[in-house]
Amino acid sequence: MRFVFFVLFVGAAAAAFYAGTIYQRQRHAINATANAQPSPAAVSTLTDKRAAVDADPQKWISDNVQSQLARESISKPIDSKDPEFLYLYGRALTQTGDHRSASEAFSAAINNVRSEKKPALSLESELKLADAAATLKMDKASPGSQTQQTAMAEDKAIRILDETLGLKREAPQK
Repeated sequence: MRFVFFVLFVGAAAAAFYAGTIYQRQRHAINATANAQPSPAAVSTLTDKRAAVDADPQKWISDNVQSQLARESISKPIDSKDPEFLYLYGRALTQTGDHRSASEAFSAAINNVRSEKKPALSLESELKLADAAATLKMDKASPGSQTQQTAMAEDKAIRILDETLGLKREAPQK
């Protein structure tokens, strides 16, 4: 009889130990997964801001530029040190057709981005950007002036970059 109780006790202890190790593994896996993912609030905030720019770029400019100028005590939007604002400002300028100013805003944003906050691009994004860069460089490697090939390469690069950035395509100019 004692032997049966002893066997039951050892079996219960072993089962409890086994259940505890499984519980800790699952808890560790959940914590590791939660810590590895970016915070949804930060992602959705930028996503929401980008959607507001895309919905009405002119309204976004009028609603946000003056407050940013006051917040940073600057006279021109391009003088901002906030890379997110500069990105959204450049995106709005792109949507309104002011590509030269948009390029200046993007360059300023790149100069102000902190190196430790560089998120990795997805493979698809990197491939699209690499394809666009190669397409833009295509004509430089070819001898002679090939204006139709150059125009087609530039159109392809613009289309790829717009697609990668999620920008709307402009109507072709006549």
